[in-house]
Amino acid sequence: MRIYAYSIKDGNIELKNKLEPYFYEMRYSNRLWTPEGLFQIENNKIFRVKIKDVPVTKTMIGAFPVTIDASEFVQEPEESYQVPPQSQPEYLIQKVYRLSSHTEWVFVYDSSGEMLIDNYFYSASAAGTSASAGICTAEQKADILKFLNFI
Repeated sequence: MRIYAYSIKDGNIELKNKLEPYFYEMRYSNRLWTPEGLFQIENNKIFRVKIKDVPVTKTMIGAFPVTIDASEFVQEPEESYQVPPQSQPEYLIQKVYRLSSHTEWVFVYDSSGEMLIDNYFYSASAAGTSASAGICTAEQKADILKFLNFI
């Protein structure tokens, strides 16, 4: 479940300095967008990805308005051997910060790692739940509020 709460400006050095002690890991995503759908590349293998689209929910966490997106990217288990023509490659770098094991703040950068494309909170334990259920636990809300107070 992705939780969008705040749009970060790319050059916010003060925020980056505050978040540095909470750095968790770097993730890399290599995808192909085609007229026939989305493909994920992992270990030189190509897999088709289906998108389970769910309407977003708007709510509040403390004094912050948030948008909860419970849509999921579901990778098919069998490898695909043909890629449709006119595919557009997308290589993204994700810098992940974590306060606890419940919630991550993910910053998504372009392939050069310089331009910020997106940022959101991700709750793995809430993935697969309905967006109307909101955020599952008080710990997740507390983590998000702690991060938002850095801004």
